[in-house]
Amino acid sequence: MYYLLYGVFVVGFQDNSYQRRMLNYYNMGEGPYYLFYRPYHLCHIESIANLLTCLRQQQPLLQPVFGHKTNVYAYAKKDLRSGQILDGVGGYACYGMIEMSADNAGLPICLAEGPILKTDILKGQKITLNQIDDLNQELFKRSKASPEPR
Repeated sequence: MYYLLYGVFVVGFQDNSYQRRMLNYYNMGEGPYYLFYRPYHLCHIESIANLLTCLRQQQPLLQPVFGHKTNVYAYAKKDLRSGQILDGVGGYACYGMIEMSADNAGLPICLAEGPILKTDILKGQKITLNQIDDLNQELFKRSKASPEPR
């Protein structure tokens, strides 16, 4: 059995018929969505290379030109009890799932370190904003704001 424990996953979309034929030829499927996976992530090297590229070209490499569309929301790893303090990314209480952010009442995983639960939450349930007691409102507002496109 092979476990995918780490790495970089990208889902790409291709609507060009020639490109889709070529991706199918390389056993990537018929599309239009394609999964690309690299089983490692050398962030200590890639971060520096990306920073240098940004400095040299004087422009960002990634920019959300269409605004804030998705976020990663917290889900319970196990049954959680009222009064429990969430321990954030990599902790024992919750994990993250990416979802569309429009009208989503979930707790962004980046804010899941420190809030106190007001209610019990079953394993696998999304943790919502009305289920937590202690949230830094300023951080939450900034997490929902879309950066201005250039």
